[in-house]
Amino acid sequence: MLSLRRLGLASLLVLTTSSLALAQNAPAAPPQGKELAPTKTDAGILFKCVYPGTSAIYLAGDFNNWANNQNGTISDAGSKMTGPDDKGLYSMTVKIAPGDHQLKFCADGATDRWFAPDWAVDHDTDGNAVIHVTDDGVPLLKSQVNAAWQPVQKSGKVTFRLYLPPANSVAIAGDFNGWGNNKGGTVSDASFQMKKDDDGVWSIDVTIPTGHHVYQFVVDGNKWQLDPNGAGKDDQNHSTIEVQ
Repeated sequence: MLSLRRLGLASLLVLTTSSLALAQNAPAAPPQGKELAPTKTDAGILFKCVYPGTSAIYLAGDFNNWANNQNGTISDAGSKMTGPDDKGLYSMTVKIAPGDHQLKFCADGATDRWFAPDWAVDHDTDGNAVIHVTDDGVPLLKSQVNAAWQPVQKSGKVTFRLYLPPANSVAIAGDFNGWGNNKGGTVSDASFQMKKDDDGVWSIDVTIPTGHHVYQFVVDGNKWQLDPNGAGKDDQNHSTIEVQ
């Protein structure tokens, strides 16, 4: 069910039996796999959606006034994604402020064709996808921000964790390992690659000297990002840790 304000209504939207029937009869959206999860670009956050057979896909969220919809219908050109290409792929890059945000896609601007993408692990009570945008503009699944995945120090080693199911690889790079021996920003050294468990949590144990250190995670070889559960960050956008 869509949220009330998120459908652009000034008052509560009561879904009638007939409107529910329309939603049930509407064609189901095709799977939106992890390869379509939003990513950071220099211009903002890149969203993708695959939906062959449609003439338009709209991106609606709290960051664009829910596409300025009218009772659930969307015609706002500024919220219309580019596409489709010959495979039915749509895309759109949006600048979004740091923090938690809710969103859905809408096929052909129709009231009964709003849907949350499958890559979204997190949803609010209205079924909207929830993402968290870091201070440096990286889109994360909200559940990536979790105290359970803060760095843990034990027996002379530090365990780093990152919840990121869509990633193909994650590495740790910092002043304690020559920044992952990166080459032009790409980290391929196997000794710094983290391992993913069945829940999508990447982890690695690293021996680090006592003192103040800085680091970042490197996703899919060359996408550098802060630790969403790190203790802090410096003025160069590195995560920081004090090793005891």
